[in-house]
Amino acid sequence: MMPGASDPSENYKVQTIVEQVQQGNTEAYSELIHIFQRRIYVYCHYLLGNNEEAEDAVQEVLVKGYYEIRRFRHAVSYSAWLYRIAYNHCMNVLKKRKRQRSILQDYIFNYSIRMNDEIDHSEQLDQLLEQLKPEEKHILILKVVEQYTFDEMEVITGIRNATLRKKYERIRKKLSSTKRKGGILHA
Repeated sequence: MMPGASDPSENYKVQTIVEQVQQGNTEAYSELIHIFQRRIYVYCHYLLGNNEEAEDAVQEVLVKGYYEIRRFRHAVSYSAWLYRIAYNHCMNVLKKRKRQRSILQDYIFNYSIRMNDEIDHSEQLDQLLEQLKPEEKHILILKVVEQYTFDEMEVITGIRNATLRKKYERIRKKLSSTKRKGGILHA
């Protein structure tokens, strides 16, 4: 039998470790990480559908679990409590992803790709994002989705303000060239 949420011996072990951490034995938390890291990863991967986001989510969830462990009450199992943190985190990631996609899609539609209604905008967005280099995506998201100023973006990226402006204009021109090609992206 694989240990899990219904395994009484594991539940007792987890409860004991949680109590140790709550009493100040912070090193004991590494045992909880060992127990839950893989499970939380699998859970987050199923929700997010992306390895990198799932790995990031696991780190965020386990860190939050550590910092919030003093608030944990034994009304539910620690496992259920940690999965609730994971669920909330993943839902926030998905909402942000959806918001970013929507804003990017609006941006692309309004500024560069005036398309016919028959064309699937999400497919067009996917095509465009595939054409952008990672740095271009990063700059576009910071400017369009997060709506940072170039001064703020300079602090975030470490790239000079003037250079960011030039790169952003190149991205806009790249999007505009797509419009001139009839909304069809070419490699």
